[in-house]
Amino acid sequence: MTAKLSIGQREVTVQKGPLFRAEGYPVSIGCRVTGHQGPSEQHFQWSVYLPAAPTREVQIISTMDATFSYAVYAPRVQSRGIYVERVQGNSVLLHISKLQMKDSGEYECHTPNTDEKYYGSYSAKTNLTVIADTLTASMSPQTLSKEEGEPLELTCEAAKATAQHTHLSVTWYLVQDREKSHAMKIISLSRDFMLVPGPSYAERFAAGDVRLDKLGVTTFRLSIGRLRPSDQGQLFCEATEWIQDPDETWTLITKKQTDETALRIQLAVRDFQVNITAESTFTEGNTLELVCLVVGSSQAPQLEGVWFFNGIEMAHIDAGGVLNLKEDYKKRASQGQLQVSKLSPKGFSLKIFSAGPEDEGAYRCAAAEVARTPMGSWQVLQRKQSPDSHVHLRRPAVRSVIVSMKNKQHAVWEGEALALLCQADGAESLLSVNWWHIPQGQTQPEFVAGMKPDGTVQLGTSHGELNDHGNARLEKTDWATFQLEIFSATVADSGTYECRVSERTRNQVRDLSWTQKMSVTVKSLGKCQRNPFLNLYIISTCLVQWDVVELVCILLHPLVMVCTHRA
Repeated sequence: MTAKLSIGQREVTVQKGPLFRAEGYPVSIGCRVTGHQGPSEQHFQWSVYLPAAPTREVQIISTMDATFSYAVYAPRVQSRGIYVERVQGNSVLLHISKLQMKDSGEYECHTPNTDEKYYGSYSAKTNLTVIADTLTASMSPQTLSKEEGEPLELTCEAAKATAQHTHLSVTWYLVQDREKSHAMKIISLSRDFMLVPGPSYAERFAAGDVRLDKLGVTTFRLSIGRLRPSDQGQLFCEATEWIQDPDETWTLITKKQTDETALRIQLAVRDFQVNITAESTFTEGNTLELVCLVVGSSQAPQLEGVWFFNGIEMAHIDAGGVLNLKEDYKKRASQGQLQVSKLSPKGFSLKIFSAGPEDEGAYRCAAAEVARTPMGSWQVLQRKQSPDSHVHLRRPAVRSVIVSMKNKQHAVWEGEALALLCQADGAESLLSVNWWHIPQGQTQPEFVAGMKPDGTVQLGTSHGELNDHGNARLEKTDWATFQLEIFSATVADSGTYECRVSERTRNQVRDLSWTQKMSVTVKSLGKCQRNPFLNLYIISTCLVQWDVVELVCILLHPLVMVCTHRA
């Protein structure tokens, strides 16, 4: 039992545990000190005792000592994956941005003494258990075409398998500008099992036009009785799992979102029109999708559709969904390169996978409303065509390439690492790179290193031998940035370095490429004399009166030290 502290006695308190948080999600643990003497702003040190070694302290982070972290936590502290937020002078929050299973343990908050004498408690502990993320949320992505006034029903599945007692909340959202951060809440079932409509849907919820029902254990159904044009957009479902901490506060531990359902709403009219929706440009190798929508007509028409490319019929889909492709397109469909389907009673889709220059042109869709005759054939009641939709191939944009040294200089000292960066701009793509070196006083370039789009690295003859000792490396830091590094540069490495970035396109005769150059100087360390007893190379230096001199020692391989001075 902990003894009660008297007035003026230091007391450290930490958030009451045990705390349960899910892997991959954040945690924040509070710590506070009272009754202390000295400055109002106190320092805090966080450590953990892991289950594998419950008596061994592992230091995490300190507000007063940047070197406090043990190696296992130092990278996460340096990248601010773990950090301390000061709430007040005497209270802080320990933040871990993305929990790992190995973060489970007993966490200790310690405050260094600022009192005239030790009096009270200087640390407190709490338990944190990292549990698996078992939450799932799913809804089949689809595109729906509805008329104003029609009903809508969508369902999503949300489930969890957490051993601890947790609650689930489910919310339906509408996105109208493709930015989920601007999503508009339709309705939610809270963790306390209360139905809460969004502000824009409160009136319709009160009238019974908007509903959210739980069907069974894992199914949640959104129902809208009469659709309005304002309901058009992308709809998705979000499930959130909550846990109640020992201090009785509810905390979010996991959150998942489903795929989106695209909802298009048309005003109900007696006649109908045919429209095509498609991007005006496409990238070679990507999917080109065109959607043909019939606007108007009756609520449940019998429609057949025909696709045209540059005025020539490509495909026909009858009212029963039977597809008939023209000869030129049957082969592409059999190879999985083309798909024609009926999305809804009033919608038809044309998809071309891995589209190329041959697919650039004018597309048109025709739709006919039909009815069955007593003989079983289809009779055309009315036929309409869409305007041409011109689709163009997006040509590869001209890229620019920037070459720089990692240390932002144009020179390094002999024996130092020489690190060059080559960065391309433009749209993300698979790029290859080749580095060339033109030594000082020469005109013939020497191949240094290259990287193919798949990441395969090839080194030049001279640098390939260096690489056996780990002295040269070419790596990709992101899709457009390539770093060439020579760990121990020599004077012979001076000269001009050229970076050539290449991009391959499917139908180009040769790769597109862009180059940039940079001059680099490797400064000599001067003349050295060997000390036969110590196996050292000592620089002969001449010190000028009143010079300020910086002595630099560089350890070379094997067991050779070079010293020089920089005035």
